Amino acid sequence: MNCRKISVVVFAVALFAITSPLVAAVRYEGATSSLPPAGTLVLDKSLALPEGYEEIASQDTGVTGLYKAKGQGIRFETRRGPRTPLELRNGDPATPPYEIDVRFFDAQGRLFLVQYGGHGPVDDSWVPGATENKFSSLSPATDEEARNSFKAAEQALMALQGTRFNKQYAPEHAALVGLLPIAREMLVPSKFEDAAEADFKATSTCTYRNKVDIRYQSLAGPLAHHSATIASNISSTGTTTQAWATCNHGTCAGSMSSSNGTWTSSANRCKLPTPAPECATPYGYICGKHVCNDDSWVQKETVKLNACPVAPTCSDCSLRTRAPGIN
Repeated sequence: MNCRKISVVVFAVALFAITSPLVAAVRYEGATSSLPPAGTLVLDKSLALPEGYEEIASQDTGVTGLYKAKGQGIRFETRRGPRTPLELRNGDPATPPYEIDVRFFDAQGRLFLVQYGGHGPVDDSWVPGATENKFSSLSPATDEEARNSFKAAEQALMALQGTRFNKQYAPEHAALVGLLPIAREMLVPSKFEDAAEADFKATSTCTYRNKVDIRYQSLAGPLAHHSATIASNISSTGTTTQAWATCNHGTCAGSMSSSNGTWTSSANRCKLPTPAPECATPYGYICGKHVCNDDSWVQKETVKLNACPVAPTCSDCSLRTRAPGIN
């Protein structure tokens, strides 16, 4: 399943503008962002590699890192996208300056933790289907391997907290360290309380549940929200094996503590979710465009349906100012 681009044509678009300073047409300061050339020092030259790291390096597209501790190796990559909308940064000073994607692989090359700075990947090669096809010959991680990967990610991110990246890579440092709360959350076993639990544990072929959580925070007053989502695969023992998080062009889900609800599938699912739906419309607060809360709606519906939803919210004239509910 790949819900990369979702839109519905609006036949009659009333081009109105909202008068609030937060809900005018969104302004991007350039479609792309530049990075120093590959090989530029990432760490302050006065600093040694953090404990456990074998490498932290720069590429033309972002930063890469190799970490190994207690025999458990992982690696990460980042991609820098466009500047976040100026209106969001004005309304919330904590909004990241750039939309930065991050992904973590285990030692075997299996993807286990992803964060999109926008609503989907900056780099087309990061589309979940493309990544899964590339590593389709790999067997799924065992519960123990998954736990070890998330534990290593937690340790790797903790090590980054105590160091500094050069100024050019400060946004990448913030995006990485900002994933620490999610890495920790994924280490907490999920508990199933519904009647399907016994069947879930007994099934040998379909051994996953899918989970989605909507996170939000107030934006320039209590009547407006910024929202993003966290989706995950959970094994029959309650172990999280993979997780995807979004920032939806603003503050990332892991940095927001308020939840608008969590949903977990009650039926066993054989197919791992690949929640990377994107509204194909531009980001903005007028008809024919979408905002973060539209993205959150599409993302949670994709996980719940395990299919691409019909999404008029991506291009209609309703201004979704608040985070969607989980139902």
